[in-house]
Amino acid sequence: MMMSGRIAAALVAATLLAGACSQPEPATDRANANVLLVTIDTLRADRLGSWGYEPGNNAHGSPALDRLAASGVRFESAHATVPTTDPSHASILTGLYPRSHGLLVNASRAVDDLATLADWMRAQGKTTAAITARLGLDPPRRNLSGFDSSDSPQREQHWRNSREMVELTRKWLADNGDEPWFLWVHLWEPHKPYEPPSELRRGMMARHDQLPQRFSDPPRFLRSAVLPAEQVEAARGLYDGEVSHVDSALGAIVDLARQSSPRGEAPLIVVASDHGESLAERQQETGIGFGHGTLLYEETLHVPLIMQWQGKLAPRVITTPVSLVDLAPTVAGLLDPTRPFTAQGRDLSAWLSVEAQPPVAPFYAQRRPFRSPPLKRLAGSEEAWFETPWKLILAEQRPPELYRLDLDPDERSNLADQQPVRLARMSAALEAWKQANPPARSRKDGGKADINPSERAALKALGYLD
Repeated sequence: MMMSGRIAAALVAATLLAGACSQPEPATDRANANVLLVTIDTLRADRLGSWGYEPGNNAHGSPALDRLAASGVRFESAHATVPTTDPSHASILTGLYPRSHGLLVNASRAVDDLATLADWMRAQGKTTAAITARLGLDPPRRNLSGFDSSDSPQREQHWRNSREMVELTRKWLADNGDEPWFLWVHLWEPHKPYEPPSELRRGMMARHDQLPQRFSDPPRFLRSAVLPAEQVEAARGLYDGEVSHVDSALGAIVDLARQSSPRGEAPLIVVASDHGESLAERQQETGIGFGHGTLLYEETLHVPLIMQWQGKLAPRVITTPVSLVDLAPTVAGLLDPTRPFTAQGRDLSAWLSVEAQPPVAPFYAQRRPFRSPPLKRLAGSEEAWFETPWKLILAEQRPPELYRLDLDPDERSNLADQQPVRLARMSAALEAWKQANPPARSRKDGGKADINPSERAALKALGYLD
């Protein structure tokens, strides 16, 4: 009699774990460890050296992140639940999809009484804190509980550069590093506008330090003509410069976290991005240039995810595609498997110390709703359903799209017409999943926004509000 794939995978995992745990480590050694979570806004996985990117004229690259990836567990194919900052971070912290945590658009609020990773950490006896580069990510504003303290900018531009974030992290660790801690640090770059320091601009192209404003803040919506090749090339180069800039800050923050460990225990370091960025790859067919929040293709959903823990996790690559809803339960499982974190995501911790890969499981993504769609294709809902290696995109204003990502990673060959049976089956599976996971609220825009006029103006300038 043949076993199901799920039962076989469980038996493999149990066998491997039995060998790996022949000399079990005391649970308290892991449970008491410090934990640093760094989220880097708008960072595409495929613009990093550890994911195979060769930036060419940007010699600076991403060395700090690449070192972490080489010495830790790198998730080759991690995906955001939504290509928008606030909802994606809510998924990272709660392990829930946006339709379940209720925070569907920036500046809205999650539903009440949601447990976050910070709540779980605080119950472990850790001091918990958030230091964010944007006012909108302040946990109390988004109704995300569990943080003993939060530090977000309180000025009209509503964002902090990464150098300031390093100093704020340094101060917090100096004041709080004597006891076990969980610290979430959010870095803003490489979000638009792409404005790396002058030394990085000069390092990319001789002309970049003289580029006009339109190159550093290229348009997201194209009303008619496509962007000229020179502008696209320059803007992509500036994006790479921002990646190098934030990478330097990441390296400094990781060093600070490692130094702030009075018990001699290495901290668990987790690095992720909330979403990627469109870099005008599809401008001709979509009318969308640079930005995020609008497309569900891999350039906006495929994000880096790294978990590095010296002495606890051996370097390896997880090739099974995963979702960011898996982050919180996996981190909790690494620290204390006897206290699982309840979520829609999976606890993959048992698979991070064995040779086998986690079993494949379906997952979901959506984009934010638009009250006043800037382009016709953005009217109505749009969702993606992943059944590795297949990906389905369903949008109200377009025919279905079906891609086989292992053979077509750039999603250029829509197989919906050639695979009618698979299309019908995956569409039915998506609908069944939605029925089993109803929205947290009936309102399409999540909780009521709590923002003042100056913040609303700043968010609108960033493309976060219609």
